[in-house]
Amino acid sequence: MDKLRYYFDYNARRNSMLSRELIQILKLLKEQNIIAIPYKGPEMAAQIYGNQALRQFNDIDLFLLKKDIVKAKEILNLHGYKLKYNFNNKAEEIYLKYFHEYALFNEKKGITLDLNWRFSFLTYSFPVDMESNGDISEITAPVNFNNLRTLNIRNEFLILILCIHIAGHQWTKLYLICDIFELFQSTNKLDYQLLLNRSKDMGIKRILLINFLLIQELYNIKLPKKISDEINDDKKIKKISKKIANDMFNKNKRNIINELTLRFKTRERFQDKIKDITRALLIPMPFELEIVALPLILFPLYIFLRAKRRFFKHNPNNKFYIKIVK
Repeated sequence: MDKLRYYFDYNARRNSMLSRELIQILKLLKEQNIIAIPYKGPEMAAQIYGNQALRQFNDIDLFLLKKDIVKAKEILNLHGYKLKYNFNNKAEEIYLKYFHEYALFNEKKGITLDLNWRFSFLTYSFPVDMESNGDISEITAPVNFNNLRTLNIRNEFLILILCIHIAGHQWTKLYLICDIFELFQSTNKLDYQLLLNRSKDMGIKRILLINFLLIQELYNIKLPKKISDEINDDKKIKKISKKIANDMFNKNKRNIINELTLRFKTRERFQDKIKDITRALLIPMPFELEIVALPLILFPLYIFLRAKRRFFKHNPNNKFYIKIVK
């Protein structure tokens, strides 16, 4: 019990420190007319749990419009936040086109800051993205956070973001399911028709329903009839959800074949299934962009680098990786 109390106190102190840093960053960006929306960190903990000490978070996540992302990175760089990866111009061009966030780190403060310009997970493909037209009025609402007037993500869209995030992690992050449950429990005003409509537009309706079924099974709760009816209409959801629950804590089940199979099954549209698998196989990880920086016209060649690393556990220091510069 003493160890648990110590950990809780430590987590509460760190969360308080991260909250203060978040406020300073929001003020800094606001002074430069950059809209920054916090989520998945101190603000979400306060929003969902009512007390930010009740959830562990290791970094600060902000959503920005893509037009502001480079400017924000440069401003924060002057305040000690450095990009975790050392990209040349070619690698940065690929990164901005296919990735969704800049990961910055302040070595002096020991804080990681993620600047997101889209909510899509790296290996998921969406025909409609929540911020694609630059209009964020539908997905945000004004809020007071620690006496600062700012924006947060509306509950319905926060659920969609969490569903995308946990699917991207192959349902290996139990705390994300807890977040969805707490968000479900914390409000009786969720617009379930909006959730269903927007998830259908994005091609993640099955992913949304899988997560609702998981929280029903884990917490023994009753889902709204509209959601239950949708689950019953898709005969594959219960089978997929059961397998996810069975494999959640089994590390031996985590391999590239199972990952691609689950990715294929959890998308309802065939074109999204193919796009997701293509992205998973083709798009390089950030450290691979550091090692090999190909021009965009040669982008398909990354599939050979990824195949060699993922299927043969290749050592990146091998001469197979030839860094192409300028």
